[in-house]
Amino acid sequence: RPTHERDVHRPPTMICCCCCFINSKSTKTKRSIQKTNMAPQFLTRFFAKRPQGQGRRRPIPIFGKSGAVPTNGIPANEPNNGPESTTPVWPNDDTNIVKIVSPDDDLSSLKAFEDPMETVTENQVTFMNLTTNTEIPPKEQDKLRDPLQVYRPEATHFSEQRTAILFKKGHYQKFDLQIGYYVQAMGLGKSADDVVFENSDYGVYCPAYNTDQITKYYDSDDTSGDPVLASYGSSLDTFWRSAENFTNNTNNGLIWAVSQAAPLRRVQAQKLSLSQGGFSSGGHLANAIVKQNLIFGTQQQFCCRNVELPESTPTAGANWNTVFVSCDHVPATSEKVVVHQAALTVEKPFLAIDESDGKSFNLHVPRPRLNSAGADLTGASDDIRSFSNVYVAKAKVADFGAIDYDVARKINKAFTQGKDVVLSPGIYHLTQTIVIPSSNRVLLGIGMATLVAPTDGTPCVQVAPKTQGVRVAGITMEASHLNTDRTGTATFLEWGQEGVTDAGVSSNPGVLNDVFCRVGGSSLDRDISTDVMIRIHCGNVLGDNLWLWRADHMALRTGIPGVPDEQPNFPPLDYHQTMLGEVPVKTGLQVYGDNVVMHGLAVEHTIEDQVQWYGKNGQVYFYQCELPYDVTQDFGGQGYLGFHVDQKVENMVLAGAGVYSNFRDYDVLVPTGMFHPSARDSPTTNGKPQQVTNLFTTHLDNQGLIQTIVDELGGPAEPGQGPTYYTP
Repeated sequence: RPTHERDVHRPPTMICCCCCFINSKSTKTKRSIQKTNMAPQFLTRFFAKRPQGQGRRRPIPIFGKSGAVPTNGIPANEPNNGPESTTPVWPNDDTNIVKIVSPDDDLSSLKAFEDPMETVTENQVTFMNLTTNTEIPPKEQDKLRDPLQVYRPEATHFSEQRTAILFKKGHYQKFDLQIGYYVQAMGLGKSADDVVFENSDYGVYCPAYNTDQITKYYDSDDTSGDPVLASYGSSLDTFWRSAENFTNNTNNGLIWAVSQAAPLRRVQAQKLSLSQGGFSSGGHLANAIVKQNLIFGTQQQFCCRNVELPESTPTAGANWNTVFVSCDHVPATSEKVVVHQAALTVEKPFLAIDESDGKSFNLHVPRPRLNSAGADLTGASDDIRSFSNVYVAKAKVADFGAIDYDVARKINKAFTQGKDVVLSPGIYHLTQTIVIPSSNRVLLGIGMATLVAPTDGTPCVQVAPKTQGVRVAGITMEASHLNTDRTGTATFLEWGQEGVTDAGVSSNPGVLNDVFCRVGGSSLDRDISTDVMIRIHCGNVLGDNLWLWRADHMALRTGIPGVPDEQPNFPPLDYHQTMLGEVPVKTGLQVYGDNVVMHGLAVEHTIEDQVQWYGKNGQVYFYQCELPYDVTQDFGGQGYLGFHVDQKVENMVLAGAGVYSNFRDYDVLVPTGMFHPSARDSPTTNGKPQQVTNLFTTHLDNQGLIQTIVDELGGPAEPGQGPTYYTP
């Protein structure tokens, strides 16, 4: 990550771990710690101007017939009292779309689901050093002379469109599709072998954005004037998309250059590249086979779970933090690599078409695997459930119709009938909580289905206590503008109930796969909020890829009649950067249950502790955290932490955990990044296994500092130094 010499006379430009290029101001204040000598680097950024007036929505074609509005007095899409249809009518309008395709279809229409592209030519390119606001000399411009086709993220970054592209069984020839914002691509086979992309460049893939933009780094001690590194494009904004359940046999292999909330699951490929130049801040790869080469590239951190890695080809990567859970052929451990064999892992539920008739849908619910290593792509041991007992929810009363504010009641009715629920693509505005009342039920979202929280502070989802084997997967939850008279703690998800003791069942845990939360971002209301995003009260709950995000950037207020369009507060970004007091949320995750395990957890930018952990015998393998950019010194003075394990907790494993700082507006000094009661214990203390491994902090940019890593041990990570690690 590039950093800069602190200089009050110029606005540094930084690249944050989870979003975009940020211009920010810096001030000099006295520090309570001594800075070390270092060789500062200077960042030079070259960028292309985007044409003015570029649209902010992806054009979407309409496929098939619209759903009919009932006229018999029964509310639209009411759950049946008996079986549901095994061939559901999926939503199909301009914002909520399910597209089902086969190899014989004309697939060219799918290009409409890609993010917008722009042709960049020499005349459109402005070569600027954003630090000095001067034009770069012509001799450094050579690589941008040819016209380029470039994906631009701005138009769809906070789109309202939600899309699922479902590929029927077969071989897809000469077909490439960029997976954009709020799009999920998934095969409908029982096995990952059933859907194959071949004889093409990439198949379904996710490239870097803005590949006309060059980031160059110069060592201030080098008088030659040559950059020490040049990098094209960026994947720091590549969120909210997914791909799963297919085989890639393409010419160039599978490219999945992403950051958070962009999982890749249940796939196999000859070659997999997790970056494409430029910076990237992922990520999660689960239940996968990579046969020849896995390239991490610029990924600063990544979590791999149940991945069969190449045997003969070295695995490139491990920049800051790479965690391998239950993987085959893993590299050797180091301060940047954590390897763990999990006692239990559980794969995400998925959809498949029944092979007996080629049209009926089934819900596959993978069973827990004990002491497994490597992938399971066959589905041979899955619990296969007919869609006759699956209710498909819709966010609107009909295609092109109004928002269905009654949808939570319908979902709850289906759960009380003993059915599973699939959330079709859409944004669901909830007026009451979705309650999962019984064991072994599934709530699965497809196409990046999004739940907007009730305004009374009650959660989007409540899993009843004393249940086991509940699965919640593939959903995003968003904040709303809370009522002023609401009481209690506002949350998005409650697993169990406060004050109710529930140990759970170790052999049949509750599971969260690909669950994402955000406070701010898409909403133009900057007073939306919650208190805590997720609270887990039950024991034996397994989390598998969670990103809990207080927005650091938000959509601009534009296109409002009678109101001038808002301009970016930190140009050249095409967003509003979150300021002090906007979109508040105190904490991302609170864990009260015992034996709770996380394989892949990221929590960012909340205004108090990011994570609070009170349960015993917990495990977290892979944790990524950015502290908030906009807070004052009060954040450090109050002792808020990136990860806080309560002093009374016994046996808590925290491995591969990083806390990053980028205090944009104030010179904040944080005494320590994390607290763990066993941080000072050596591996042999009291005969207990080591509980703290590969903890680190890093200074991304701007002001302030995390002074130590954990419990005032280790560090600090000074500007320009990169990560500093601690293991007892």
